[in-house]
Amino acid sequence: MMQGSINCCLFDMAEVLRGGFEMASLQYKEPSTALSALQVIGDVTLAVSAQQFGCFSVGECDKILLPYVMK
Repeated sequence: MMQGSINCCLFDMAEVLRGGFEMASLQYKEPSTALSALQVIGDVTLAVSAQQFGCFSVGECDKILLPYVMK
């Protein structure tokens, strides 16, 4: 607001989860269940939103979780 701009992040969580990733020197594997996917989404959201000034959102959570529900 002070700079006259909007700083908003629509995060691509599906791409982060797909295939696994590394965060804070820890290797995360792709989740194998809906519960583990929710736990990883929580970890990622906390870490990334702490580095973001302004809005942070993860859209279409139902579509993101569908592959892990099907497993």
